Formats: sequence, C-alpha cells, structure tokens
Amino acid sequence: NLNITLEYSTRPQLIDGLHSNTYDFIFINLSDIISHPRLSIKKLADEQYVVGSMHSVHSLPDVLERWEEFATSTWVIPVPGTAIRDRFDSILAARGLRLPPRRIEINSPIEGEKLVSLSDAFTLVPFSMLKSLGRETIAPDLTLRFLPEMQLGLGIVWLKDSQLSPAANYASDFITRKIMKILKNNEL
Repeated sequence: NLNITLEYSTRPQLIDGLHSNTYDFIFINLSDIISHPRLSIKKLADEQYVVGSMHSVHSLPDVLERWEEFATSTWVIPVPGTAIRDRFDSILAARGLRLPPRRIEINSPIEGEKLVSLSDAFTLVPFSMLKSLGRETIAPDLTLRFLPEMQLGLGIVWLKDSQLSPAANYASDFITRKIMKILKNNEL
C-alpha cells in the first residue's frame, strides 16, 4: 500500500511528523536541520529566490534598494515559521526595513499563486518556479542578482533509524527525479 500526503507546513511540524511516523520522508528546505542526529538528509539543490508578480520579475537586492516603492504594494508571503519567511524577515530587519503593511500571509504556495494572480501582488518565488507565474522566459536585458541569505537548500529527509518500505522508496525516488528534472529545466 502507498499513501501519499501532500502537506505544506512549517519545518518543525514536518519534522515532528517524521518523529511520530506520520510521514516516511519529507521534502523540505534544509535550513537549520543539517546536523540533526536522527535525520538522514539528501540535498537535491539550492534554490535562489526572486521577487515576482504576474507582470514582472525583480532581483531581491534591487527590491531592497527600492523598498519604499515596493513596500506600498500588496504582497503574498508565507506564514511565519516557514524557511523562506524567516529568511525574509531577517533580511528586512538587518536593513531596518519593515514588512509591507498590505500583505496576505498564506500557508500554501499553490493558493499563493492564485492570490498573486488575483491581486496583482508581489511574492517571493524560487527561480525554478517562475513558469508557474506565467514567466516562460526572462527578458534578455534583465540581469538577476541574488542574495546568499535567500538561497535555500532543498532536500529529502527521513529518519536514520527507520527503513523505508519498497513503496515509500519508489515514491521518494520518483518524486526526487521529478524535482530534479524541474530544477534542471529551469536553471539560470
């Protein structure tokens, strides 16, 4: 038997799900869990984040340099506790900047995409997911700059002391191959 649960949640909740055997494995941003003693980790890729809307793509350094302009717009951002939100909050605080007052905080990247479309909002988006915002190509004259603080490692995590079933092994391998294909097709 194979039961696949797709759940977007905070890292602590997902890791708790591993410890309680709710999940056999999770795909997660690897921030702050690299040295956890009970976890086996396979890093798949590093993701760079940009700021996107339905009509434009911006480098995060450019957005921060013009924050007064961008902060007046509506933003769709992840809820606190997610890896990317924690990083975003930190880079704003380090520069003495505040979160945009008009923001929608959401726990689902899929629903977030819909809200960005409906509200003409800005959002933080992994470079590999620009196509989901309708950005099939980047303008040839656009040069994207990245922030090291906004690069997140993506990987698969499972408990060292548990053996994956053949079905779970098949599912994790299948999903890993699909993720790697998507990331390879969307490289800079």
